[in-house]
Amino acid sequence: MGRRNALKEKREQEEREQLAFKSMMELALGSPNPGDPLPKMPNGYTTLQEIFAHLDQELVIRYVKKELYLSVADFRKIMEIQATTENPDWEEVYRLVEKAQTKKRNFTYPPIGKTEIKNIHGSSLVDAEEVQATKAQRFNTFGNITQTSQNSIGFAVTSPVLLLQEGTCNITLTFTGEERTLNRDKFQAILSSENGPFEIYLSSEAQWIQPESFEYEIGVFIVEDPLVSYSSTELSLSSTASDNDNFTSVYFIEGSEHTFSASNVKQLLVWNDGKIFQITGLVNNNEANIQQIGIGNFPQDAVSTDKINLYRSSAIYLNSLQFQLKLDSTLPAILPPKPDESTFFIATSYPIVKILLKEISPSENTQETLIYYDQFKSVSLEKVNIQVKVENIQDVQLRNDNLVLNPKTPFKPFGNNPKVGSGFYFANREISTKKLDSIAIKMEWMGLPQDFATHYQAYNSTKIIPEAITNNSFQASLKLLNNRSWVDIEGPKSIFTQEDNTLSNPIHLNYQIPGYSLDTYSYETDTDDPFEQNRYFQLELESPDFAHDLHPVVSTKVALSTDTDFVKDNEGNDTSTKIKSLPVYLPYTPEVKAISLDYTASVEIDLQASQSEQEPSKIFQLNPFGYADIQTLNQDNQYYLLPNYQEEGTLYIGIRNLQPPQNISILFQMIPGSGNGELTPPQIHWSYLSGNAWREFKDTEMLSDSTNGLVDSGIIRLSIPEGATSQHNLLPSGLHWLRATVTENAAAIPDTLDIKTQAVRATFVNQGNAADHLSKPLAANSIQGFVTREPAINTVQQPYSSFGGKPKEDNRAFTMRVSERLRHKQRAITAWDYERLVLEHFPQIYKVKCITSAAGNHNPGDAKVTVVVIPDISNTAPFFPLEPKAPSYLLKEIQAYLQNYTSPFVQIVVKNPRYKPIQYKVGIRFLAGYDQGDYLNQLNEDIKCFLSPWAYEEQADITFGSSIHNSSVIHFIEKRHYVDDVGYLKLIEQVPIKAGSQGKSDTDYPVNPYNLAQVQHPDSILVSAPQHIICLMGTENSYDEEDFEGIDYMSIVNDFEVS
Repeated sequence: MGRRNALKEKREQEEREQLAFKSMMELALGSPNPGDPLPKMPNGYTTLQEIFAHLDQELVIRYVKKELYLSVADFRKIMEIQATTENPDWEEVYRLVEKAQTKKRNFTYPPIGKTEIKNIHGSSLVDAEEVQATKAQRFNTFGNITQTSQNSIGFAVTSPVLLLQEGTCNITLTFTGEERTLNRDKFQAILSSENGPFEIYLSSEAQWIQPESFEYEIGVFIVEDPLVSYSSTELSLSSTASDNDNFTSVYFIEGSEHTFSASNVKQLLVWNDGKIFQITGLVNNNEANIQQIGIGNFPQDAVSTDKINLYRSSAIYLNSLQFQLKLDSTLPAILPPKPDESTFFIATSYPIVKILLKEISPSENTQETLIYYDQFKSVSLEKVNIQVKVENIQDVQLRNDNLVLNPKTPFKPFGNNPKVGSGFYFANREISTKKLDSIAIKMEWMGLPQDFATHYQAYNSTKIIPEAITNNSFQASLKLLNNRSWVDIEGPKSIFTQEDNTLSNPIHLNYQIPGYSLDTYSYETDTDDPFEQNRYFQLELESPDFAHDLHPVVSTKVALSTDTDFVKDNEGNDTSTKIKSLPVYLPYTPEVKAISLDYTASVEIDLQASQSEQEPSKIFQLNPFGYADIQTLNQDNQYYLLPNYQEEGTLYIGIRNLQPPQNISILFQMIPGSGNGELTPPQIHWSYLSGNAWREFKDTEMLSDSTNGLVDSGIIRLSIPEGATSQHNLLPSGLHWLRATVTENAAAIPDTLDIKTQAVRATFVNQGNAADHLSKPLAANSIQGFVTREPAINTVQQPYSSFGGKPKEDNRAFTMRVSERLRHKQRAITAWDYERLVLEHFPQIYKVKCITSAAGNHNPGDAKVTVVVIPDISNTAPFFPLEPKAPSYLLKEIQAYLQNYTSPFVQIVVKNPRYKPIQYKVGIRFLAGYDQGDYLNQLNEDIKCFLSPWAYEEQADITFGSSIHNSSVIHFIEKRHYVDDVGYLKLIEQVPIKAGSQGKSDTDYPVNPYNLAQVQHPDSILVSAPQHIICLMGTENSYDEEDFEGIDYMSIVNDFEVS
């Protein structure tokens, strides 16, 4: 309607009607561009009115059709309507002109309807080495993979941060996507549904672990602590005069101690109502320009009603999908997976978190499963944040300046006589491989005094230690040895108290760790001595120490004090306590009963940054056969979360020992008729794998294709370019991979029986051979080698029978052909004519049945002829299909051929037969000595051969409109040499029976009550079902039907009446 409205607006813009009509026509049909003048008119005419006045001229008619893309009738209608300004039929003018515009401009309308991917399944079909000595197994070329096949669509992350060997762990994964691809409202309903879209696995040394608890949500997330917190009374927002909600700047209120600096540009302000602003520039030290970039759904503890927080630009993730995993300490350690033979194995030295799209059932009354691929396939990532929080790590390597300590027994961290500068050293292999955000040391002290002021009162009163000792006096600094140099983590901090002056036991010493350069490495030595490790922490004792050397001096001074020496108070006045009465306690020696560590660590994967900056943390797409590093799949700065699957079906072929550049010939042995002949065969797109990217074959590299697009058996010859590689992650390495894809109608491609490389076509050369040599195909494996041995060729195989070719026409055949030609005179009038014309011109057709309007089910008055064809399956040995069908391209060729020899008013329909499968349920008893397992299969095959002999014997006929009585089948089974007795036989056939009046619906009775199977249509053929139901009777002579009823015998489809 957009183009039609544009035409209407163009006309209405002009006041003069003639000029308005001319402008509208030029917009639609101007040449070469819309709005240009109309194409040059014939005979010197300059207006459409002149053209209209001379519609009887040949040049004018040609102009209207070729240049204006209108029929003469439509042009006449347009000119008649436009002659009257107020004509109510102007809508018809717009419609006809738009129609002509569509033809001229080659507009294409978008396809009507919606394509939705419900699920994706992958399956490993066949390995040529494994089946070389066995019979080839047919498989569906492009689809119908069972839902039990593997589904590994998803994504994964790997990082040293994920190495988690003990303790209680929380993992938070935050994936930020482009706003247009990761919309909060769009995904909220999916994430909050009862059947969530994801399942999560973590790698361990032995197996993949599923966490018992995990959550996910979409929104805006804070992944770092604020740089600064301002009071809500310090900052104020300023907006434009025209829009009070459009805040453009922020300023400090008079009296605030804070100011802005250049380092604040690009940082983020989170207001106390959740609004997020980015600082874009400075006005002055007290005012900054801002832009609102979002509003967060933060938890209550992240946004304070009286605080405004300033964050780094990397601290807030907008438009993000976040996963939170909780791991109990009883779970196995999260470690890199061990190398294995699976196609999924990712070569990494670090653990993996794998997130797959979970298969869910859309409803209780269906077996169909689906995944949310269609909803998440367009998500384009920008960055990923991985955070871990680990508590209660107890496997800690300890030592002091003198010796290695055992954490399982009480130990003295600073030694027996701690001094200023004494060190307590600790390390942990898990912690030391990560760049930490924070670390907490939890220590339970032994022998801790009630109060250090009381414990050291004698030391202070005698002035041996002039500064008063309090609970906060004893402090230590934390350092990290990294890359052979010390990094100061935090200065002196009390090791016995928390916030106030009271002793805390156990003590939690919490440290925020500043940024530092970290060379990630893996440990090669297993040692309990931190000094032998490349990275460890040190708690260094600060002043004062614990006064171990001063104890004798203090004891002596107290003993020698007089009765006039009193303890001073804080103001220097004497108290009533005499120094002589003070107890002199031994200096406290710090001793730890138990120690554990907590820490947090994080890493960001910025997909816009270079890959070297991200090492070794990575994010991968997962597919059923492998994986790909998302950062290497940059498509116009788009990094998609999931692999791209737009094709309806894909066939992957891996080739060993290929040495590109090299030509290769591949035989595709297809099973004729197994495809859906009613569908148009799709175009096959061929590509090869280069690294981890698929490259389309050029036209010059597609050397030949005798399969008609995998519809027939034949050879495809390809020129494999030098860019094809054998090392990749998308599919197993060691092979060169080819890919064939179809975007639609995958069911039209027949099943594949076999694929073989190094195939050539051998053509028979007549060297005085017998006249009947070509009367039947050359059987498989007849050709064993060359007449003259070729040293470069090891073996020659002829896996399937020959095709094509026919014997020289003998006198009988010549007489028959000429007689038939004289009868039908190369014209199709009678049904006999149609059948003979097809059989003569198309030797690949075995039988033809022509159904005219009178014989068919359509109106006898219709000029319609239906031609039903059965292909010749004699060349399909050793495989003969139960339901032979001609491919759709052959049906179209036959239809076009017949149309040349019949009246143009006759509608010809060429089709395959309707095959009606019949299935039997039979109770039998085998003769003694015949293995039941083998002969159950043998009997099933024998019944199939009896009902569909053409699938087993080359000369067997295929009969239209056939029927068979149960007694014939019973007689056939009884004659089998291994059958002792037939107890019963039921014909299972869907037979519609009218239920009559009384408002009842028709009912399908699965078991045919008439004991006679027969077709209902003239184009139908009875055919055996692939599997019959065979029940074994006991050794007793009598047959009791009740023995074959109930559980394990009866089924809904075959034994119950379904309305």
